[in-house]
Amino acid sequence: MLNLFRQREKFVRWVLGGLLVLICIGMTMTLIPGFLSGPGFGTGSDTIAIVEGHKISATQLDQALQQEEQQEQIPASFLPYVGNQILQSLILRQAELNMARRLGLKVNNAEIVHALRQDPNIFPQGKFIGAQQYRSLVAQAYQMTVPQYEAHLGRGLLAYKFYTLITDGVRVSPAAVRAEFEQEYAKARIGYVALDPQQIAKTLPPPQPAALQAYYAAHQDEFRSPERRQIEFVLANPAQLSGQIQISSPQIARAYEQNLSQYQFPERAMVEHILIKTTGLTPAQTKQAKQKALGILAQLRKGAHFSVLAKKYSQDPGSAANGGKLGWIEPGQTVPAFQQAAFSLPIGQLSPLVKTVYGYHIIKVLARQPAHTESLAEATPAIEQSLQQQASERAARNAIQRVQTLAASEPLSQAARQLHLTFIKTPLISQTDPVEYVGVNPEFTHAVFSAPVNSLTPPMRLPAGYIVAKVKQIQAPGTMPFNTVANRVARDLRRQQAQALAASRAQKIAQMARQKSLAAAVARWHLKVVTSPFLGRDDELAGIGPVSGFFGQILNLKPGQVAGPVSLSRTQIVYTLLQLKPPPSGAFARYRSQVQTTLLNRKRQLVFTAFTDALQARLQKSGQVKINQSRLDSLVGGAGS
Repeated sequence: MLNLFRQREKFVRWVLGGLLVLICIGMTMTLIPGFLSGPGFGTGSDTIAIVEGHKISATQLDQALQQEEQQEQIPASFLPYVGNQILQSLILRQAELNMARRLGLKVNNAEIVHALRQDPNIFPQGKFIGAQQYRSLVAQAYQMTVPQYEAHLGRGLLAYKFYTLITDGVRVSPAAVRAEFEQEYAKARIGYVALDPQQIAKTLPPPQPAALQAYYAAHQDEFRSPERRQIEFVLANPAQLSGQIQISSPQIARAYEQNLSQYQFPERAMVEHILIKTTGLTPAQTKQAKQKALGILAQLRKGAHFSVLAKKYSQDPGSAANGGKLGWIEPGQTVPAFQQAAFSLPIGQLSPLVKTVYGYHIIKVLARQPAHTESLAEATPAIEQSLQQQASERAARNAIQRVQTLAASEPLSQAARQLHLTFIKTPLISQTDPVEYVGVNPEFTHAVFSAPVNSLTPPMRLPAGYIVAKVKQIQAPGTMPFNTVANRVARDLRRQQAQALAASRAQKIAQMARQKSLAAAVARWHLKVVTSPFLGRDDELAGIGPVSGFFGQILNLKPGQVAGPVSLSRTQIVYTLLQLKPPPSGAFARYRSQVQTTLLNRKRQLVFTAFTDALQARLQKSGQVKINQSRLDSLVGGAGS
């Protein structure tokens, strides 16, 4: 039975329910298996870091980076920073696992099996779905094999044991719980005056030339230009070469016979769905989510348009904007409960609520196709296109290799003309400047900013095609002349003056308001006291920012008492408490347990973070963490850490 339970990682999300959040503290982007042990870096090594003798591979970092990019678009210029942050998370995770094992913590097979049994997709209604479906599920949902999943699940459980050991002694006092409750549920109305430096800056006279020169001299580091390079390169674009390539009928027939399995299609269904998520919700919130889904289903049964409600309510980011349409799905591509509904529902009929690990689904089947094999005639357009792409890819690769040969004895521009390829010569550019046909590409940037003058880079396969480049000129970094940054100097100086003036006025207003009143204090500057609505800790002052940073101070005031100034989004705030609305009578008894849990978890997180920060610092100081910087630079673009 245990052989069936060899699987992957993201199920740590549901392992032990809401405790997932605790497992993940300080361990972002750790859903990657395969920590290995061994010696240092070798030539061409895939090892990107070593933590106390345990290797972290470049593959792990690359997979984690891809996961991050799937969740959020990362600008190319930010890639080195993000890559370094993810690597630090992987290093920290490995250090935690190493210490957990030294402390004698272990995870046995029974614990892994118990964790697997908590997943309703693997054990729906307590019954195992079977080995084949289990393998398909984890391969499709997590891109892992069963052994990888179970090994990683074990690491997640070990990490949680380690977290529990470190934080088990943390406690919160009744007084702290009461204070947290007051901040969570009390409301306050304040009168306030806001001094916005941006508005003050508009009233300031233009800075004097001497002041501009003095500011420029005192802030030289802010006006430094980065290293710039002039680049020329040749581009061999496969798409431009494809028109020169003809694919014959015998080639198409041969490709069809050799790859016949690619044209054999299993049964498939075209579906649309509406998802109301339950991941990370409390039992009470899950119940509310179910009621919401039932309400949507009732509307659909009364004739509401599916796509309209999907766009309005569905929480599946991949299909909601498209009216809930998922397109064609095949067996094994979705979790079992969803698959069961999609391949059993009559076409055009609504499903009842379908519960999966993601939440509640309402499913509608639009069409269904039986298993079939495409004929040669049906497959010909796709085969012809594929063969043409392969041939044009080879032609572009051969062309750029020919450029390399010619460039040894003639300019790149002449080699490009001879081979009818695209030639580009850039102005002086920095590492963050976009380049024609290339954009801001880490691989291109690393290649051209690490090459000596007049040397060729190796061929690169970028989205635009194959490129070989040469550095023609290097301009060293240095301070930009005053005349080129004069407008920026003036802007920065005025901003500094406005911020200082706002802070000074706010101090004077606060002092005078404590002696008289806030209204009397602001009259000198023709300002008005604004009355806020009742505010909670998570609310904002309209157009300024959240009050969470000083809400505790508000609750400690007496009505009429003045406080501040506080800086809120660079705006200086002086305020007085007008009215305090305490939490509803009896609310503390109802919410005490919830508040205590929240506060305790927060304090545990702080303790654990402090512990792991100290652990990481000790390892780095002792030389137990080694980073393969050249491999890291080649992967994320080389910006250091």
